[in-house]
This record gives sequence, structure tokens and C-alpha cells, in this order.
Amino acid sequence: MRIFKTTISVIISMILFILFVKLCMDYQEQYTYTLRVLVLYFVLINLYGLLIMYVDKKKSQNTRSGNGWRVSERQLFIVTALGGFLGTIMGMRLLRHKTRKAYFNVLFPLILIVNVVAIVVVIK
Repeated sequence: MRIFKTTISVIISMILFILFVKLCMDYQEQYTYTLRVLVLYFVLINLYGLLIMYVDKKKSQNTRSGNGWRVSERQLFIVTALGGFLGTIMGMRLLRHKTRKAYFNVLFPLILIVNVVAIVVVIK
């Protein structure tokens, strides 16, 4: 059931991200403004993705005894699907966090590919 909820959350997040990009690109009258909004959003969501990977890594080191909260895997996948794929993938590689979990190694790049292909299709 948890996997189903996470999958639905990721799909909805990806659709919202793609619709956001489509909406910005359809607003051609102020192209430079919308481009700035997209770039700012992309930078912020990727910094946030890197930040939550860092926070989760630190929490995982501090909570070996089982105390404290961690960033949920669903939140990591949602941020990735919302366009933060570069930040979360960089966090995974630079911090060596979640690298042993095969589904992170497969799904993060898969979400990146699906998002990029969908955006290219939507923009054309």
C-alpha cells in the first residue's frame, strides 16, 4: 500500500511539474519573465533536493539508535518528480546517501528521463 501511495504521489507531482512548465512556456508575451521564473524554480527545487538529501544523511548518522525522524522516501521521490532530480541525484552521489538501495539508483534517473522527455514533448 505504501508503494502504491508513493507511486501515485510521484505521478501527480510529475504531472504538476510538466503542467507548470507548459503553462510558463505558453505565456509567450513575456518570454524572458517566464524563462526567469522557470530557471529560478529549477535552481530552488534542486537546491531543496540537495538539502533534504543532506538532512536525511545527517539524520541517518545521528539516529542509528532508532530515535528521531528522517526524511521520508516519498518526499525524496516527490521532490525529484517536481524537477529536483539534479539536486537529489547529486546528493545521492556526493553524499553517498541511498546508493545501496537499488530502487533509488533506478527510479531517480528514470524520473529524470521521463520528466525531460515529457517537457520536450510538451514544449514542441
